[in-house]
Amino acid sequence: MREVPHRFMGHADAVLASFRMQCTLSLRQFWSARFTVMMTSDEYGIEVDAIGESSWNEALSSFRDANLYQTWAYAQARWGSNRTSRIIVARGHRIVGMAQLAVAQPLGLRIGVAQLRWGPVWEPREGVLEPKVASLIVDALHDEYVRRRKLHLRILPGRVSSTEGVTVLQQALARRFSEKTFEYGESFRTIVVNLDQDLDAIRRALDQKWRNQLNRAERNGLTVESSDALEAFQKFSALYKNMVSRKGLTPQDVEGFRRIQALLPSEQKMRVFICEEGNQPVAGVVVTTVGGTGTYVLGATNELGMKVKGAYLLQWRAIQYLKQQGLTSYDLGGINPQANPGVYHFKKGLGGHEVDYTRPFESCGSVVSAMAARTLRCVRNMGTRPGAPQQTSANG
Repeated sequence: MREVPHRFMGHADAVLASFRMQCTLSLRQFWSARFTVMMTSDEYGIEVDAIGESSWNEALSSFRDANLYQTWAYAQARWGSNRTSRIIVARGHRIVGMAQLAVAQPLGLRIGVAQLRWGPVWEPREGVLEPKVASLIVDALHDEYVRRRKLHLRILPGRVSSTEGVTVLQQALARRFSEKTFEYGESFRTIVVNLDQDLDAIRRALDQKWRNQLNRAERNGLTVESSDALEAFQKFSALYKNMVSRKGLTPQDVEGFRRIQALLPSEQKMRVFICEEGNQPVAGVVVTTVGGTGTYVLGATNELGMKVKGAYLLQWRAIQYLKQQGLTSYDLGGINPQANPGVYHFKKGLGGHEVDYTRPFESCGSVVSAMAARTLRCVRNMGTRPGAPQQTSANG
């Protein structure tokens, strides 16, 4: 990207007023204050920490590689506004690329770490891919967080969108970042079910044994409710806690996902499916429908659910729902054949194809930030058992 000097948005008097205001702040407030930055490259513009929530949500809906982890609500619930940074690439009045990062930058000093999960987002729902946009957003990320802020930046693209898009992004990242290996606690492989075919074809593609179990579930008189209400999350939470206790699993933060659900706008809310026998919940699954790919988030079942094969019916109903929403694929949320073979075989039975997530990329702006990143990594890994499954079972 052609390098152009930073400039503050607004007229000179506004800049002067802003400077006077900053002089009245404490040292900590001064260094942590955020400024709008605009750089230009031909007809493109780049803005940092200037966009509002409604504009972000509206823009995100125009990308097929959009996902839950790039929603405003996810960042607000997980990190809070003080630890979140957002960057966009715009052409005219249209946003063509965007990324939301978690940032740990003590006192606003030029040291610290930043992480971008499942981004940047740049593949349009309509129209053709523009490789230049991928290069622009990658260059902007490096210039802002590595070169200017001197942070250690780790990018986890984690993408299962178009093959062309993945290749273009990898090439753009490789120009400015170093490719790394996955760490403990990061899913690196998944199964994706192709929804761009009719339901009969999807059902025929199911493994024979899996389809037999689905047939049994359909004969068991089970009912399935689908909702994005918080009450549905409460039902799911009870099932999940029961499963974690029964199987001795390390739990995921279900309450955190419930907080995210409460903040998400209606068009981005996760969908909760609850399977019941009579009036008793026996299994549940949570999926997200942001972007062009549906993604499995959480799953749980109790002992009765296992007997009546509730998870099989749930996954089939989830597939039916995702197709109704116009989604073209279903990411089953990660697999680990060695550490969790039961879940792997269950997911494999849905007839999808195995896909590698894009490897992480990193770059660092200072030795101190590199040391901070290594320290945080060691602390995190001490609490993560090597090879531990990253997703709890959808079928219990």
